[in-house]
Order: sequence, then C-alpha cells, then structure tokens
Amino acid sequence: MSEPKKQHYVPQTYLKNFAIGKKNNSLYVLSKNPRKIYSSQVENTAAERDFYTLENLKNKYIWENTYARCIEPSFGALLKQIRKYCENALVQNNCTVISEEEKALLSVNIVIQMLRGKQTRKYERKLHDNLLPSVFLKAQSHFPTIDESIVKKTFEKFSTDENYFKEISMLTVFNEERLIKFSNILMQYSFMFFRIKGITPFITSDNPVMLVNSITQNATPFSNGLSKNTTVLYFPISPYLLLCAFHPEFGFGKLNSRDCTLEMLDDDKEKKFIDNYKRKQLEQCCNYLYSNTKDILKHLLYQ
Repeated sequence: MSEPKKQHYVPQTYLKNFAIGKKNNSLYVLSKNPRKIYSSQVENTAAERDFYTLENLKNKYIWENTYARCIEPSFGALLKQIRKYCENALVQNNCTVISEEEKALLSVNIVIQMLRGKQTRKYERKLHDNLLPSVFLKAQSHFPTIDESIVKKTFEKFSTDENYFKEISMLTVFNEERLIKFSNILMQYSFMFFRIKGITPFITSDNPVMLVNSITQNATPFSNGLSKNTTVLYFPISPYLLLCAFHPEFGFGKLNSRDCTLEMLDDDKEKKFIDNYKRKQLEQCCNYLYSNTKDILKHLLYQ
C-alpha cells in the first residue's frame, strides 16, 4: 500500500462539488500569490505533502487516515443528501430542507473543517511561537533546581520540533470538549440555504468556512467568534448552493423562524450580495479560490 503523502486540508469529496463538468476531476483555481488562474486536478488541490504526518508516531499517518477514512466519507454523503434536497427543482421557496439531526451533523463537520485548515494552522503557529517562551519561564519558576542547560535543551526541542507542534495542533481539532462547545454554539444559529436562481455560480476557497462581521464586513480569519451576535457564517456547498448561518440574536431574532429552510436567490436582483460574498472569499482565503467557471475568477483576478 502506498503512503498517503499528499494530504488534503479541504476534502476532495467537497471540492468535487465545484469541479468542471460531469467527471468531477478538475476545477479552476485563482492564486493570489502569484496572481494567476489555471486548472487543477481535484486530487492536487488544497493539498500539501505530509500536512498531517507525524514522524514520531508508530502510525505516522493516523491523522490523515482518520480524515480520509472516517470524517470525509460521512461528510461527503451528508453534503450529497443536502444537495439532493436543496437543488431539487420541485422544492419550493421557504421549505424546510434538513432535519435537526442533519443540522447537528453539518455543524460538527463545519467546526472540524474550520479547525483543520491552513488558516488555523497558521494561527496556531503564531500562538505557539509567541506563547512558548512565557510558558517555559513559568514552568522554570516552579522547578528552580533544574539545571539551566536542561531547560534550554528542552525549550529548543519544543520550539524546533515540527512533530510536537503538529501533534498539539491536531489534538486540538479532536478535543471532544471543544468540538461539542463550538458545535452547540453553531446549532443555535439559523441555517438558511440560498440556491442560485440564474447562472452566476458561487465559488469556494482553501478556507471554505467564512466568518464575517455583518456590521463592519470584516472577514479576517479569527477576528469574528461564533458567540458574537454580529457574526454570519458562510459555507458554499456547491456552485448553486450557499449555506448562510446567522447568530440567534441577528436582526433581533427575526430569522430564527426560517431555520433549516431554502431561499431562492435571484442572481440579477442579488448581484451586490453575490459579488460581495466572492470578494470576501478572496480576502479571507489562505491563497486559493476554486470554481467550475473560469470567467467568474477572471473578475476577481486583479481585485
């Protein structure tokens, strides 16, 4: 069996929803740096060599295999079912399209995607580098008799050993208490699925779960917490289906009665909303936007 060196931080089963044509094996990519547009195979998209590999473990691919064999298949099946409900031409506006159980499963998977990606890894790296010196100083104060050279050697190991940092990062993703906490907060949101009525598709990115401040329109990763009543969550499911999740206090709670419903979105009348969504994806992604339509990305190339 070949080693799974190429590891996706956005699932292939999700990316295939935005692929070109019926074969679902390639899509268009807009790169921010360098600025260009090109086509890419899904298997080569949103992937990095050894992103989850831990060389210090006996089973060094345990995290990659957990995603590939346990998380992603069920997530893909759930998204397929949601698309079947929402993209059915017979389903009418304002209909309820998912159950509470499906909402709960979707909430957990969205939280996992938020925690596993490159933007989160970058944020955790920054925290790790900034906090590690003070943590060691505090630890040293509790054990004043330890030889200084031992402390220095240990600090160097913790600060330079990539396996140590990655293991902490990945344990954070599957921290049960944290997953339950974040998922429960998200479950209180009003989930509204917007289906495009027209030909203008939605796009996605290498950081597909986007949190935006509804007042300032700030979409910077980790600047908008789920507990803030100004936060709106966006998660594109396909080129024609976008999940918008609203805090229960958003708009004085007026959207709570529309939880789990489908809303038709006329791409002519709502052009401003769609264009703003695409710009925000460009702003907050790590480096790449993905689409099944090249022309959509051309409009964003030099923004």
